[in-house]
Amino acid sequence: MLSRLWRLPVTAKVPLVVVLVIVAVSVFISERVLTRLDRLQRDHLGALSEAYLDGLSSSVLPAVLRDDIWEAFDALDRSRERYASLRPVETVVTRPDGTVIAGTNPAHAPAMSPFA
Repeated sequence: MLSRLWRLPVTAKVPLVVVLVIVAVSVFISERVLTRLDRLQRDHLGALSEAYLDGLSSSVLPAVLRDDIWEAFDALDRSRERYASLRPVETVVTRPDGTVIAGTNPAHAPAMSPFA
């Protein structure tokens, strides 16, 4: 098979080599672009989650300080509307000792139980 390629005329070898070089360069550039895109998406997701947690912590902090379960639930419900495009899977508010104050899924993390 390789001997057949060497017997091809130069008018066939040159375009074949050019095609192979273009394919190799395209694969390399595509890999670099996709790697950069992945990094940018991770950075943007990190910034978005930080903004979500900063906004949520400022609205939940008074309820945590007063140990008010219902106000914490209310703050979590309001955050669903405010951050509708983010759609977090689950949000749980706990005390420093790990006791759950409130959560978006009370069946998974009931109030006043240890967070597992």
